[in-house]
Amino acid sequence: MLVPILALVLAGGAGGANAQDGASAEVRSDVTQLLDQGMDAFQRGDLDAAKQKFEQALLLKPTSLEAEKWVDKATVAQVMKAIRLAGPKNQSISTQLQALLKLSSLETRVRSRDAEQIAAGLKEYFTTEDLLDGERLLYSLVNRHGYYLMPGCIERLGAAEAELRTRAIRMVSKLDDDAVMPLCRVLHHPNATVVTNAIAALAKISNPAAIPSLMFLAQTTTDGIVKEKAQEAIRMLDLDGHLSGGSATDQLLAQASRFYMNSDYMHLAYHDAVLWSLEGTALVWKPVHDWALNEHRADQLIADALSIDPQGVEPNVLFACNSFAQYAEYLSTLEVYKEKAQKAEIEESKIAELEAERGTMNIVLHRACALTTDVLQGAVDRSMRDRRPEVSMVALVSIRESLTPGARVEQIPPALEAALGSDHRGVRFGAAECIAYMNPPAFPSAQIVVDNLADALIDAGARIALTIFPKEEDALHARELLYKSNVTAFNETSPFRGLQRALSFPPKDVIVLSPDISGEGLTTASLIAKFQTDPRTRTIPILIIADDGAFETAQATYANDAKRVRVVNRSIAWERLRDEVISALCPEDASARAQGIEIAARAARAILFVATRTSIFELLHAEDALVTVLENRSDSVRIPACEALGSLRTLRAAEALTRICKEENLSPELHVAALGALGDIHRGKDEVGSGVKEVLHAAFKHSDARVQKAASHAVGKIGASVKRAVLKGGE
Repeated sequence: MLVPILALVLAGGAGGANAQDGASAEVRSDVTQLLDQGMDAFQRGDLDAAKQKFEQALLLKPTSLEAEKWVDKATVAQVMKAIRLAGPKNQSISTQLQALLKLSSLETRVRSRDAEQIAAGLKEYFTTEDLLDGERLLYSLVNRHGYYLMPGCIERLGAAEAELRTRAIRMVSKLDDDAVMPLCRVLHHPNATVVTNAIAALAKISNPAAIPSLMFLAQTTTDGIVKEKAQEAIRMLDLDGHLSGGSATDQLLAQASRFYMNSDYMHLAYHDAVLWSLEGTALVWKPVHDWALNEHRADQLIADALSIDPQGVEPNVLFACNSFAQYAEYLSTLEVYKEKAQKAEIEESKIAELEAERGTMNIVLHRACALTTDVLQGAVDRSMRDRRPEVSMVALVSIRESLTPGARVEQIPPALEAALGSDHRGVRFGAAECIAYMNPPAFPSAQIVVDNLADALIDAGARIALTIFPKEEDALHARELLYKSNVTAFNETSPFRGLQRALSFPPKDVIVLSPDISGEGLTTASLIAKFQTDPRTRTIPILIIADDGAFETAQATYANDAKRVRVVNRSIAWERLRDEVISALCPEDASARAQGIEIAARAARAILFVATRTSIFELLHAEDALVTVLENRSDSVRIPACEALGSLRTLRAAEALTRICKEENLSPELHVAALGALGDIHRGKDEVGSGVKEVLHAAFKHSDARVQKAASHAVGKIGASVKRAVLKGGE
């Protein structure tokens, strides 16, 4: 009797796919290879290995009828084997069919969302009177549509006919773990009959993940019968009482935390990422990004916890962390998409789709930023304990933006002081930035604050170079040249380790090589070949620094404009290296640099804030960093750096400021900032360099009135003798 039933069940699953997909003339070698390997394992009797190969083939090509056929054949063989080993021959048909469901490859099937098909299938299932046809339809629909059957089933959970409710519970329970999250939403349904039947389905599925929502229902419902049913289900799901201890709020937050911390929790890889919710009396779903699914689920549970305790610190802290995590992951995913689009790995339209959600994600961010300062500080503390630095950094920015401009904070919060000692430099910088704007009257780690701001100013705004120089002297010379060109270099003396580091994360802006690399089976030429062919490094430009005597040979051997390989001599002036080589190889508008430039600009503005106020912060180290970043090609960094140097009256910055005023294509805003800094630095002085007089005189003749006005103000600050010289012609 079992064999015909199995045939009917499998015909219901495979037949629908055949009708939908049709035959495909496309032949894929990887699919064919997997099928051959699976058939070989099938003939040897290794059913598990065979089914794995067939399922992999079906994943690669969901429309492959042959792959689907072999999945079904392997499944039948497994079922027969399982039933033979099960023991008693009088095993019920229901138990045998349940074994079939557990062993069938549900996760590999394409779930159909077709509303008409689902409605027709459900109508047939709920009206058929034949038991065998009902069983066949049940398993066929579950295989074909999965959890998209849930809305139709929920409608029938409140039906007047007991048989319809029973059938709906059976179908929902066959969806197993897939039905847990939708059913937890159904527990909010206004119809008590629907709720009690949803409880029955959860009890039948027996997944402890439903316990927090059941506890919430038991605590908040005013219906005595519903409360009793919820408590009974909790006892069934937690026989030893270990999983349901504490309050409903505690359990909801613990469950939300599991979703927040683990993107794979209750997240089946082959299922669509959809979020279930209740709109009135209707259970609805909406597609969401796979990377955001579990944070959306956490949101729902946190909202339940907040409905019990709206002012609770813990639920609000987790709400803030979860919101910051969504926003941070959105930005990270957007950057990844941009990098893939540059390499032609995805279509530009994918970026446009994600960019269209920026408004929604800003709302997600702002709803957390609107929370109290105590909650935001709690979010910093929690995210550091959870080791989620991306959340800590967004939380720290929110705290900084919540500060009242110019208001002094008497006591630095412990969470910020702890963040200042984080092992993640982004978190350290975020904490230093907040503390700088708080401008406390006393703080034992004041120097650490300045050091972190200065380091962020230089490192974040700089391009990153990997250098491979076996000789330490060559490495130091290259590092100094690059540093003056606003490129931070990390050297490897070993060619092999250099190759490994080049291929590793994070990405580099430029790779700099010695022309004389030889050892460990690698040479300069072979390294270049490997970098140019590996997809992880082929877009990174390569720079070779050669001794003057070997320059021509290296130029003839390695230089290749098409492959972005440049050769320069060792004695090249750093200005030429910066303006003619680095700027050409690494364009300023590269997306990989945007975040670094933003952080450097924030560091410059924070130093400027401190420099213009009475504070406990000693900015000597920061002065060196400010002078260095004047060579940065971004106005957003250079303008606040100029203003800070003017406030600090750093005389050694005069030469760099003078060079800025002579640059071609200089923006009026930066020109004004540089002139203002020169005026502040030389305030009241009777002697200044000829270069300063020259740029001030030239500024009086500038076509932009703002620059003329800035020159006038600068001259007004300098001594009388300098004024006369500038007005005469800058001699």
